Amino acid sequence: MRRNLLTALVFVFLAVSIYFFVEVPFSKKHIITIRGASLEVEVANNSYLRKAGLMGRQYLDMDQGMLFIFREEDIQSFWMKNTLIPLSIAFIKANGKIIQIAKMAPDKWDGKLANTISKEKVKYALEVNQGWFDQNGIREGDTLHLSYSIKKLPVE
Repeated sequence: MRRNLLTALVFVFLAVSIYFFVEVPFSKKHIITIRGASLEVEVANNSYLRKAGLMGRQYLDMDQGMLFIFREEDIQSFWMKNTLIPLSIAFIKANGKIIQIAKMAPDKWDGKLANTISKEKVKYALEVNQGWFDQNGIREGDTLHLSYSIKKLPVE
């Protein structure tokens, strides 16, 4: 009986250790929360990922998005080149405050690309399916909360 209990405790200890030292640090899931609404995001934290964005995607789940992280706060400009999905974008200050939300139409392949430009310097931009902000009651002035997995990422 004592041996079984010791074996079970060792197994539990190993399982917990594996979770905290392997699964958590290498998890690819990055979660943001705004007004209680959670969203799994891909993170664009380098110039290559920021340039590619959501180009070529034919579908984006309603509970997913892309978070663009910039080295420093600056005026940011986005376009929808080769983007097939209607999107909404939120421009976000370093402190997490949403200062602007805009809708962006898919590329019409007519050579005319509209730019969506932030009104102020921002550290983050969040792209989601068009209507996600409205469906979740998210407005300018609300605050974005980042998961630890996002906060620890390097920004290039």
